[in-house]
Amino acid sequence: MRILPILLAFAPLAAHAEGAQTTLNCVSVQVCDGTECEAKADELVIRYQPVETDDLGRGAYLIELGEHNAVEGTGFSFLGPFYWETSYIQLTLMFSSETTMLLHLFDPTSGEPATYATLTCEVVQ
Repeated sequence: MRILPILLAFAPLAAHAEGAQTTLNCVSVQVCDGTECEAKADELVIRYQPVETDDLGRGAYLIELGEHNAVEGTGFSFLGPFYWETSYIQLTLMFSSETTMLLHLFDPTSGEPATYATLTCEVVQ
């Protein structure tokens, strides 16, 4: 069963009280635009902080992606997935293993397929 190691690796995150920030240092491994994928090695810092959550971590979060300002989004647990919007872009961030995340970006006004990136991340705070 692979879920137990994932839960144990991120157990410290679940202990976060409202206001405690988590910082992830990530490197994009691959970026796909709906028709093709490209190998990447771009660095990205992701920060999220519970604002108002229940005991399982469901609720409001401040989410900061790279150099963009933090915006309020929704987390469905202390480990995500997380959903937020900036301008017309809808973003979803979710863990897929102990060190891998998937970032999904979709602009419903563009008529274009979503872009998604596979990230390798390390929890640093």
